[in-house]
This record gives sequence, C-alpha cells and structure tokens, in this order.
Amino acid sequence: MIEFDATERGVAAARADTLVIGLFDDDSLSGSARAVDTLQKGRLKAMRKRGDLSARLGDVTLVPDPVGLKVERLLVVGLGPKKDYGRRQYRKSLSAALAVVVKSGARRLALALERPPSTQLDDYYLGRTVAELTGAALYRINDLKSVRKPRLSPLARIEVLAPVASRADLRRGFAQGAVIAEGQ
Repeated sequence: MIEFDATERGVAAARADTLVIGLFDDDSLSGSARAVDTLQKGRLKAMRKRGDLSARLGDVTLVPDPVGLKVERLLVVGLGPKKDYGRRQYRKSLSAALAVVVKSGARRLALALERPPSTQLDDYYLGRTVAELTGAALYRINDLKSVRKPRLSPLARIEVLAPVASRADLRRGFAQGAVIAEGQ
C-alpha cells in the first residue's frame, strides 16, 4: 500500500529518492523548476540551452545526483505550452513521470509538478489523479506469462509538494483514487 501525503514545503526541503518537476516549453523556468535551478546554480538553464532537456509534453529526462537538493534523482517532465496546460496535460505528464519512477526502483517520490488552475484540478481531483495514475503505473498482470515474474516496484510513499486549500479534500481524493486504482 502506498502512502500519500502533501506538504507546502519547497523543493529544497524535499527528502525523497526522486523529485519530479515540470518544464514548460517557453524560454523561462517557472515554479518548482525555477527553485531547483536556483539551488543548482543554473544547471537546468544550462542543460536546456544545450538541448539536454525537452519541454515537449510527456518527455522525461532523468538527472542523476542533482546538486543542492536532498534527493538522489531529479526527474524533469515536459509540460508543453503553458497556455494549453490543463488537467489532461497534467495527467499525461504525471503518467510519463510515474512510468520512469516505477522502473527506477525509487521508494519515495516527491512530486512538484505545476498544477493547472484549481477550476480544472481542485484539491480532491489532484489527490484522486495522483493515486489513480500511481495505481495504473504499478499495475502488472503476470498471470499469463511463463517467464520469471518481475519484481514489484518498491514505491512506498508519494509526497505532493503543492499548496492546497483543503487538506481534507486532498486526503479524500487520495483515498478514493487508491480504491479506484485497486478496482481497475
């Protein structure tokens, strides 16, 4: 069972195996990407300028051993154009990130993806979306395979680093999303 939690602590205080941040395709860094770039003394801007980071929706870049952070890996996910960013784009970028996290063997994940406006993704649906997509990323059907069973992902905790208006709604979303994922 995965433990879900949320905090408004910034990326500098995140303690996890992997930190996930988003990157829009305009030339500026915003939100958590800007904070991480500041902690890394401009490393993200330099990587972007060289073409090492893609901001195309769903593209994922794993940055091992990030400096200035208390995490082992930094995962940068493309969010696409900022003007088009909404619930659908959030789900696609989160799904792409979770696919990589599950394969990486991470036990704890700090999720600092930019949230769409609350009219599109309120606190309840944020929690539900994170739990549902996590369940989908972890799901494996091994009964029909004759080869050795793959080992299960050790992912045990996801902490959402985002401001929330109602922690109760977020927790209710986490709980219902986990039940929906289990049912699927």
